[in-house]
Amino acid sequence: MANVPRPGAVTAIAILNLIVGGFGLLGCLCGCGSIGGMSYLLATSTPPAGQPDPRQVFLVVDRAYPLSKWVIVGSMIAGLLVMLLLLVSGIGLLRLRSWGRKLAIATALFMIGLNVIDNVYAMVQGNAAVMKITEEYQRFLQELAKSQPGAAPPMIGLGGRDSAPISIMNVSSIFVENTYPILLIWIMMLKSIRRAFAGEAPLAAPRKELDRGWGDAAD
Repeated sequence: MANVPRPGAVTAIAILNLIVGGFGLLGCLCGCGSIGGMSYLLATSTPPAGQPDPRQVFLVVDRAYPLSKWVIVGSMIAGLLVMLLLLVSGIGLLRLRSWGRKLAIATALFMIGLNVIDNVYAMVQGNAAVMKITEEYQRFLQELAKSQPGAAPPMIGLGGRDSAPISIMNVSSIFVENTYPILLIWIMMLKSIRRAFAGEAPLAAPRKELDRGWGDAAD
């Protein structure tokens, strides 16, 4: 295995997995910390007398779409797992280990499945939940402005109640976001890549192909 050169494609995928996995893991941890901190503040703070309670925004949305909070939690956990798997598989690919190739393929399949589930849920219910929370937040800002002197804060544009444009974006996201995992699987399944991970030397190209246009011998 040590004498087998690492294919350039494997090196490229390994570096991409390390970069995406490393920065993605950091981003997921920061996101989890932000959501956790905001949830703690909302749960422990009480608005001043005469002002609307911001917790009502989330309570109203939760009553209308009770599944949303569990989808958010599940997405956060799945995101952390995917980034960790990308990071570990990148290390295995750089070391040209068979487990690294298998883990990279499994992670890519996991990413494809998660992307499809996430966008399908968004089209079924998620987009409506986002529009609902935006509406409730607008209502909260209006009530807050009424309880305080000064002009009302600017409204957040919803772009109408039609979720069809967002659903079109979800469909396109299924194809765009799955480009990298599909490419990863295709590269990992190439015969030359499989031979490298099996510890076999690369196949020598036929001499006729090597000499075509480059060698001294005539055809």
